[in-house]
Amino acid sequence: RFRRDFIFEADGEVRVLQRGFEADASDAIDAMAGVIPYDLEHPCRKSNIVWARYMVEYYLRSLGYSLKRIAGLFKRDHSTVVHSVHSVEKMLEAPGMYPKEIEIWKEFQEQLKQ
Repeated sequence: RFRRDFIFEADGEVRVLQRGFEADASDAIDAMAGVIPYDLEHPCRKSNIVWARYMVEYYLRSLGYSLKRIAGLFKRDHSTVVHSVHSVEKMLEAPGMYPKEIEIWKEFQEQLKQ
């Protein structure tokens, strides 16, 4: 999956544009199967929604977006995004302790590849 848009100029030149935060965020949210964007943005403590939010925030952070920008997307504080990133890192380091979450992560990764 390419994270760039291509513009074909009249003279035959091709320019590559970075897609940007909104497109990357939209892709990540769309890839989170079974979760609607409303649930990610609003306060909800259901485990599957919480982990979905964590994973989208982790993914966006891994693309290099700022904590503040990610936090704004989900109407959260930047420290909440830090917690999300650390939680996903902890899950990935000890997958045996998080079997349900690892399955959600694998599905998320597969959807992002499509």
